[in-house]
Amino acid sequence: MINAFKQIFAIFKSDVKGISKNFFALTIAIGLCLIPPLYAWFNIYSNWDPYANTGAVKIAVFSEDKGYTLDDGSTENMGDSVIENLKENKKLGWTFTDSSEEAIKGVESGDFYAAIIIGDNFSSSMLDFIENDMERPSVTYYENAKKNAVASKITQTGMSSLQEEINSQFIATAVTSILETSSLKGVLTEKAIPDALSKLQSLQSNLNSYHNTISAFIESDKRLTDSINTTNSLIASLQEKYSSDVLNESRQSAKTSIADYIAKFTEALNGLVALNNQTIDKVNNVSDLIDRYQAGDPDVSKEDILDALNDLINVSNASSTQADALKDELNSLLNGSEYADLGLSGQALDDAQKTISDSLANAKDYLVNSPDTDAALVYLEALLDVVSSNLNEINNVYNENFATAVSNVDTLITTSIDYVYDSLITASSDLSYVSRALTTTSNSLGNINSVMTSMDELVTDVSAKVGNYIDALNSFMVGAGYEALSNLLGSNPSEFGDFFSSPVNIKTVSVYDELNYGSAVAPFYTTLAIWVGGLILTAILKTSPEDKKEFADAPLFVQYFGRYALFFVMGQAQAIITVVGNLIVFKTMCAHPGMLIFTASLTSLTFSLLIYTLTLAFGDVGKALAVVIVVIQIAGSSGTFPIELLPNFFQQVYIYFPFPYAINAMRECISGFYGADYLIYILKLLIFVGISLFLGLVIRKPFMNLKEYMHSRMHDTGMM
Repeated sequence: MINAFKQIFAIFKSDVKGISKNFFALTIAIGLCLIPPLYAWFNIYSNWDPYANTGAVKIAVFSEDKGYTLDDGSTENMGDSVIENLKENKKLGWTFTDSSEEAIKGVESGDFYAAIIIGDNFSSSMLDFIENDMERPSVTYYENAKKNAVASKITQTGMSSLQEEINSQFIATAVTSILETSSLKGVLTEKAIPDALSKLQSLQSNLNSYHNTISAFIESDKRLTDSINTTNSLIASLQEKYSSDVLNESRQSAKTSIADYIAKFTEALNGLVALNNQTIDKVNNVSDLIDRYQAGDPDVSKEDILDALNDLINVSNASSTQADALKDELNSLLNGSEYADLGLSGQALDDAQKTISDSLANAKDYLVNSPDTDAALVYLEALLDVVSSNLNEINNVYNENFATAVSNVDTLITTSIDYVYDSLITASSDLSYVSRALTTTSNSLGNINSVMTSMDELVTDVSAKVGNYIDALNSFMVGAGYEALSNLLGSNPSEFGDFFSSPVNIKTVSVYDELNYGSAVAPFYTTLAIWVGGLILTAILKTSPEDKKEFADAPLFVQYFGRYALFFVMGQAQAIITVVGNLIVFKTMCAHPGMLIFTASLTSLTFSLLIYTLTLAFGDVGKALAVVIVVIQIAGSSGTFPIELLPNFFQQVYIYFPFPYAINAMRECISGFYGADYLIYILKLLIFVGISLFLGLVIRKPFMNLKEYMHSRMHDTGMM
């Protein structure tokens, strides 16, 4: 271990000798120690007291106030009074133009950061606001937000200050005017107090009427709001139950049901046609047997013909039964029209089927009972021709007229379904518009109700105060309060005006020493300068002593600490020069200067070790990573703006970077310690020292070959 320390010191000693013997290297080393302090000093100086020069921020001012003529004939111009007060105000660069157009044009052109135009009713509104229906004094503010973001905030602050001054002046003027011009000045006369009492009672009566009217309006508004919300809930329920997806699914289900029904009906119709064809085949079979019997075929007997005829009658009866069922179904499908438009009336179709059945039954009876078989067969054959003709005609009706009717019904029902469901979907969409309209109306009514409630509370409060005044006046009229009121009204009205214009005195107590802005931002820029110093060192100095033959075979940790020793010493020089310069040259305020130097030293150790390790482990990629880290920390380390004002991304990640802990530790040194906060910040900062050592001594080893490969490839470009 002792030998390792000797080797580490030998590497450091060799580095120092190498720099000391070379004038240019020594000059660069000294420059490396001074650049970060200069970076911090320039930034601190530029931010030392930016608000001391707000007088250079030009704001144009012009008054259009026409003034106001008092009862005694004198004229008051409050706009001119504001202008005179602003001329005494040196906090901002008030510029008084000759016209409002000049002021506004100056804002547009960028000659002025903002412009304030006092309206022509300013005096009349301020001095006679009661007679002018409580019209407020008018002041218009124009702002050029394009020219500079910070300047616009300064001008807004100036406008806010002016508004406070005008409001204060307005209250003082209003109270003074009321006390000076009020009929209460005649309170010592016997008539004045009863008159004032009568007016107050009338006022209270009016206020009570207002209260009743407002209460009724609020109650009505509430009922209307409840009704709208109930309707909206019903609409929401309907929309959820009959959404376009549900309706389309139902539409498809209806179409599927109709299609299935039509398919089954068509299947039954086809079956009936097939049964009729089978009947025709049976007719042809009987006719064929008759022909064979008449031709003397010994294989055909009268009994064979009767059997075939019975078979024909059975098939015909089955066909007739199925036809009746199908006709009833079609009649229901056509809504009772009795298929009159099918080319053959329902009764005619029934008659044809009945004729077939009767003819076949009569033919059978005649054949069975007739003594003349030949004559019976001739008669039967004639009837069979009629039956065959009727069956063919019925089949034509089924195949053409019935099938066409079913197809038309299918088309009609399908079209009707589409129409109905399209109408329902349109209605559902319309409900969305209705719902949004009702929601907007409900919100508006809620806002109105809130305003009316506030107004009712104000009216009730004022009415109660007026009641107190009435009770007080009644007491004065019968007791010792009369003399007290006389003394009150005999006082100077301007004193009351001054009191009401500023009734509260605010005292500010600084918990810590009040800092100038330069001292307040010194922790941030000092921390940033220390990191920049580490970046510069890795950009100029090599991070490994491998090029020195005598140390090429030294263990990795010896090379690591041996070369870092130079980075550490130069980083300490940068940090100490920066902080000492802050304290001595700029005289930044600091409660604990020694602790501030110590904190800067620890910060330099942490930053230089981390940047050195990243560069040593990953080469140029490590340098780039160090730059990325500082970019993120500059934007989101709460160095200038509070972290709560920054985007959520920075609020989530800033705790994983070292900047916040270094900055907060320096703030503790500058403003004063609180509890164990300083120790906590330092311990969290030193965590990054452990991370750096783990990275440089453990994680680095597997990446050494990859680093060398990347370095070679970049070197091959001839540019990097």
